[in-house]
Amino acid sequence: HEHILVDFIGADKYRPGRWNRSAVVKKVLPYLRELKALGCQTLIECTPAYLGRDPLLLKLLSEASGLQILTNTGYYGAV
Repeated sequence: HEHILVDFIGADKYRPGRWNRSAVVKKVLPYLRELKALGCQTLIECTPAYLGRDPLLLKLLSEASGLQILTNTGYYGAV
């Protein structure tokens, strides 16, 4: 499984906007475009809630790369 962005700060300290979406797109997009060029059509992105799952970021990356990006709806349960 894959993670576009992971933030292990912890659920109690998590807040939206902890990262700059534009900066993440700039960093990650070349890798996703390379995947697409190699024939990949779909990426399963498994980052759980409160660890960096960002559906808006994934939508931006999907549209810019041409990859279908699927994400989950789960939570990380480890203590």
